[in-house]
Formats: sequence, structure tokens, C-alpha cells
Amino acid sequence: MRKKIVECFIDPFFISSWARFRYRDLLSKVVSTCYIFDWFFDLFSCDTTLKFLRIMLEQGKFVIFHEADYTEAHEYINAIHSILKTDKRLCQFGSPLIKVLGFAIYTEYPILSDNYCVHRFARLYWDSSMVWNSYKLLKLAVKLGFAEKLDKLLTAFLEDTKTVFIKYPHT
Repeated sequence: MRKKIVECFIDPFFISSWARFRYRDLLSKVVSTCYIFDWFFDLFSCDTTLKFLRIMLEQGKFVIFHEADYTEAHEYINAIHSILKTDKRLCQFGSPLIKVLGFAIYTEYPILSDNYCVHRFARLYWDSSMVWNSYKLLKLAVKLGFAEKLDKLLTAFLEDTKTVFIKYPHT
């Protein structure tokens, strides 16, 4: 049996999706610590998302990452910006995701994200196994025994979040 993901960063939009998911409690069962940034609160206006964020903080599953302690990580963030400007194989993604990805790469923690562009970047410039999407997380929840049927979870996730999983090309 596989272990939980011990520590990871989490894409703010991943939080928004999981806040709408009826089985959102699976996230706290599969991960032990997800690092977030204090500016995440400025990104959300939906009460459901803010409530989920607060609950996960109270449970200690989400922990605010103090980026001031890791000024060296900004080299990674700047490098990601440069790569996105020059590599035409990549799709663009916004500064919040670039920042989360930069800190994940710097600390060598995985990142939870359903964003195709983040997965594509990881395949080309980092390590694709370090970016987990909701499908992979739900599959792990079943494997760990926290849920029984992957098909049921995937159907619920699609209904609740409107997230569609696609097979990512390898290049």
C-alpha cells in the first residue's frame, strides 16, 4: 500500500475545484501538508472556497508557506518567466501559478494542479512525476482504501467541478 503524499504545494485553482467537490474530505486523507501562500485569500471570493480554505488551515492540512524565508526561490520564478517567454511549445499561465511552481521546484516538493500548462512545463523542464492532478489523487485515495470506486469519484468530480481529464501528450 502506498503512503500519503507527505508535503506538497497546491495550486490555488486546485483548491477552488476541490472546495466544490462533494468528497473534498479525501484531500485531507491523502495529503498530510499542503503549502499555500497568504495571498491565496486575495484570489478567492466564493464563500465555499474560503470556508474550505479555513477548514483545511484549522485542521493543519494547509500551512501558510513563508516565502520571505526562501528568497533564493525567486531565481526559479524568474527562470520560469523567461522560459515561458521563449519556449513556443509551452502554453502561458499566470503569475500565481508561476510562483507556486517556482517554490515547488526550489523545495523539491510535489505540486497539486489540474492545469495542463503546469503539467506540460514539468514534462519539459522539471519532473512530471512531481505534478499531481486530481485524477492521480483520486486514484491514490482508492488505492489507500479511503474510497471504493474510482469511476464513482471521477463522475462526481466531473459533475461538481466541471473538470475534464485529458490524456497529456508526452512532448
